[in-house]
Amino acid sequence: MNRIASLSGHFMCLVLLCLFAAGASASEDPQSAMSDSSAHAGAVKVYPDGSFDWDYLKNEVPYVNYVRERMEADLYLLITSWTTGSGGCEYTFTIVGQGPFAGMNDTLTSCSKPTDSSETRRAGAVKTLKMALMRYVARTPIGEKISISYLGRAKPMDVIDPWDSWVFKLSFSPGISGSQVNKRTSLGGSISINRVTPELKLNLYGYSSYSETEQQLVTKKLNTIRRYSFFSGLIVKSIGDHWGAGAVVEGLGRSYDNEKRCYEIGPAVEYSIFPYMESTRRYLAVFAEVMFTDVTYHDITIYDKISEQLWSYKVSLPGQIEEPWGDFWATVSWQQYLHDASIYQLSMTSSVSFQIAKGLSLDISGSYDRLHDQLDQPRRTLTDEEILLNLKELASTYSYSFSVGFSYTFGSIYSNVVNPRFLGD
Repeated sequence: MNRIASLSGHFMCLVLLCLFAAGASASEDPQSAMSDSSAHAGAVKVYPDGSFDWDYLKNEVPYVNYVRERMEADLYLLITSWTTGSGGCEYTFTIVGQGPFAGMNDTLTSCSKPTDSSETRRAGAVKTLKMALMRYVARTPIGEKISISYLGRAKPMDVIDPWDSWVFKLSFSPGISGSQVNKRTSLGGSISINRVTPELKLNLYGYSSYSETEQQLVTKKLNTIRRYSFFSGLIVKSIGDHWGAGAVVEGLGRSYDNEKRCYEIGPAVEYSIFPYMESTRRYLAVFAEVMFTDVTYHDITIYDKISEQLWSYKVSLPGQIEEPWGDFWATVSWQQYLHDASIYQLSMTSSVSFQIAKGLSLDISGSYDRLHDQLDQPRRTLTDEEILLNLKELASTYSYSFSVGFSYTFGSIYSNVVNPRFLGD
């Protein structure tokens, strides 16, 4: 009993200390707290969009108000990112002024090194964003509480790169999974070699994998082995702000489907309607390629071929727009074989997401493929196992997909608070 009473006494003391600390904190300098609250009420309202660690940003930049509705914002902030030629990341910050800041737009970029950690990358990005926001914050009551320091700058000098912009990456990924009735082992690896300069872009990539699956059926045990190898190469020469010319090569080998080995190579050219430097906001291009294909099949095809050499051409129209109202992405491509005009493939893919009213968003995506180029279809009849296990591709003249979604949000427009509790739940 004495021990229980002692523990109860300690617990009550702890509770009283916590309540006292909370009360002391709440009563601490009420005039200053009221002043800060009043100033923050007039802070710049920012609507964040894009892919970024927004909780980190809210902690590092607390002197603006983050809102959920674009129409309620003073600034529309779009953050986009691209992987640089060296494997780093380039963030582009696009700021569009609204309301009192209409017409005050800005665009800044921040680049990280391939060896930078995620913390270094996001810290560098936020540092750039802080500088971009100052011209807006200075016009609000919060501006009086901002001080700017200068850390100095090294003298300009040329970068000495012992690797001459070459970047190499290796990966290796063995794996195993299973249960009482099945088992799967896999092994995969890849290598990539890249060199990107303003004048020339070179990408080489190779991947190979092996997997073996054991599945216990009612009457027997089924073993399935899949081998897959892929290689791609790309070299592009920059020609001004709109043109690019080069060559593309691909190689493929696999134990499933009917294509045993396939090699493709050919020249390509691209014209960008907008300058390439605007590609993070808007992009529309015409891409054309002529391809020579050498392919070997596992089984004789419906065209009585076990191997063949083919010529074809491909034309694509890729496009992308990212604006305050939302974003749109679409690609249309046409491929046709020169030896027979009736053998072709038409592909169309698009997605759009935009805010149609305050709090109401609409997302639409879809794709359609017109398939008249399935040259690898085997002449023989496929077995049930090949169909069920997707070991062979069934003949089809088309494929499609479509989805639409709505979302409606209402309530407080502010989203400044970050509360990371129970992240592991």
